[in-house]
Amino acid sequence: MAKEKNKLSKTYITRTKNKYKKIIWEGLNKQPSPENSHCRGKPQRSKSHNLLIALNKYNREIVRFLSDADVPFDNNQAVRMVKTKQKVSGCFRSQQGGECFARIRSFIATLGKQNRKILVGLQQISLDDEVITIAE
Repeated sequence: MAKEKNKLSKTYITRTKNKYKKIIWEGLNKQPSPENSHCRGKPQRSKSHNLLIALNKYNREIVRFLSDADVPFDNNQAVRMVKTKQKVSGCFRSQQGGECFARIRSFIATLGKQNRKILVGLQQISLDDEVITIAE
């Protein structure tokens, strides 16, 4: 069933992944040597070099959307509400408040993806053994 969801051919996926790896490796090999080579310790890397290292390290996760149809191309849904909240109120007052907001938004997004009624799902959540009731 999962294979039916994926509309990309295996050869296309393989070619795309290989092209991605090639681009990253070319970028890593073209990085200039650090200017402060006379200093002790590890040479400082540029921001672009650190990005290339991260893209290489997490390459499986980055291109997973090619082979797994359940993985979205971007993480826009995860970031959108947090950024909107920051624009409206400026910030969260505490770390715990931000974590609670993210947990609630994640739950709501999951209900939506499962085609379930969000209001009913929220009514079924319990905190401290008390059921939350939402006025209609």
